[in-house]
Amino acid sequence: MAFLDEDAALEEAVKRSLEDQTNDDDDDDMPREKSEKELSTEEIRALVSTHGNQQITGPMRNMVVGRNHVWRTTLPYWKRPAFVAKKSLLNIQFAADDDQEDAADLGGPRREFFRLLIKAICFDSAALTGKS
Repeated sequence: MAFLDEDAALEEAVKRSLEDQTNDDDDDDMPREKSEKELSTEEIRALVSTHGNQQITGPMRNMVVGRNHVWRTTLPYWKRPAFVAKKSLLNIQFAADDDQEDAADLGGPRREFFRLLIKAICFDSAALTGKS
């Protein structure tokens, strides 16, 4: 038996899984779902919006985080079970040296927060590298 590299093995596993699902779903009475390549941009937006509306509920959760210390200032929020249990959007505000940054969170600060958070998790948290 030949060994596959990791990418080829993953591709083969996905292919087999999809084949299994196709075989299980061969019911002529049920309409066939469109593949992701057959969906229009509007249909994709509607699916994501519907999912978000069902999953994200309640008043926004406010977070004030330091731009230069995102991991350290985010962790205390996420250690609070009551904060984590809520399923609402985050309202992110970056703390400035003197005062709060003047930016309403209409999505931009939240996107920037997650970009910085992913970077911090990769480089500052040791979550992916382990403790040195």
